[in-house]
Amino acid sequence: MPEVIALTLRKARKYGLVARTSLQNSLAYRANFIFDSFFYAFIVFIFMQLWRSIFHRGGSIAGYSYSQILWYLIITEMLTFSQSNVFEDLNQDIKSGNIAYLLNKPFHYLLYQCANGTGPILVKWLINGLTGLALGSLWIGPLAGFSPIRLPLLLLAMANGLLLNFLAMACLGLSAFWLEENTAFYWIYQKLTFIVGLFLPLEFLPAWAQRIALWLPFSYVNYGPAKLVVAFSGPAFIRIVTVQFLYILGLAALAGWIFRRGVKRINVNGG
Repeated sequence: MPEVIALTLRKARKYGLVARTSLQNSLAYRANFIFDSFFYAFIVFIFMQLWRSIFHRGGSIAGYSYSQILWYLIITEMLTFSQSNVFEDLNQDIKSGNIAYLLNKPFHYLLYQCANGTGPILVKWLINGLTGLALGSLWIGPLAGFSPIRLPLLLLAMANGLLLNFLAMACLGLSAFWLEENTAFYWIYQKLTFIVGLFLPLEFLPAWAQRIALWLPFSYVNYGPAKLVVAFSGPAFIRIVTVQFLYILGLAALAGWIFRRGVKRINVNGG
């Protein structure tokens, strides 16, 4: 047992070093991320004008006040702009054959991609988070009922949403082992996340669509964390985080299975 623990710690340190190096590289090019945050702010500002017109008579829509819907939008857009582009990374490695070279390295390819994607995600999450906080504070004001004490719980739900999205995109990217053109999967996935929770909370959908959406993983990438920010409740937090963990475990197992099948295909073809 001590040997197993020591081996696990050595592996954790190895991927921790990859994540730290990725973070340092991302900080060296932080100007790129700052430019992206301007685009994020521009998109949020456009939608603010749209919702301002919709709420010009005040009141609430589908249970959301004007302030809540704008903070909801700030959170969902912030998470979307902070996501990793692991789909493109896997696509390039597999289609170029570079993955055959990477498989000989002393690390698991998928864990390396996960650790390597941590740096850009953290930098984008921090910069976009500060940008969204400044934009919301100046334009909307404080969110009624929000308590900073809940911040660790909200950050956990957001981190789960980013990891869930990472694993879903990794599964789609690994389809390149079999398909020359798999971009359609990416576009379909992206559009579904747009519809299910990015631009509108699920409460704006018809009742039957809400029931279906709550079973889908797309709802727990953006909608779940943003819903907790604007209308936190203990039962909702437990339900959303539990479903996120279940999807994360399922997608991690699926990605590992697809990867093993794909690597066998490389070995058979001598790639």
